Amino acid sequence: MLGQRIVAGLVSGLVALLPPGIIAVLTATELMDAATAAPLALVALLLSVVLAGGLAGWLAGRGRRLRRESKAVVGATAGIASGLVVGLALESALWIRAALTPPILRTDVISQHPLRVTAAVILLSTLVVALAMVTCQLTARPLPPPRPSRRLTGQLPALPRSDR
Repeated sequence: MLGQRIVAGLVSGLVALLPPGIIAVLTATELMDAATAAPLALVALLLSVVLAGGLAGWLAGRGRRLRRESKAVVGATAGIASGLVVGLALESALWIRAALTPPILRTDVISQHPLRVTAAVILLSTLVVALAMVTCQLTARPLPPPRPSRRLTGQLPALPRSDR
């Protein structure tokens, strides 16, 4: 069951990387200029957070869970996996881009404020976990009814009032 949740998180994290990836490909092939790509990249980042958290929570809620596990814990497991995929992919893409740019041309934010950008990526990953927990809480399947117990404590006869 834990493996299913981790797979749900990994799948949702990879699907969530599609919107920023499309913007990056369109910018790299010069089909879109940088002035148009900047606001679209912000929208794509927000869309990827919603996609990662929502899909992770929904997929985790569809799986089986133990009776003692709450829905939020199930969603958090998938959300952590999804947040790690999204956060590591975004951070590595930013650092690789900054490393490949010649030092004279480095005027982007990652070169000037690397800690701020890292903090923003961590915040986005945390939002993925929170959104997955809420989505799983709202969309998870209910547990099946409990099976009848065969324990002795459930079968003790009631004592009459005079014997108490």
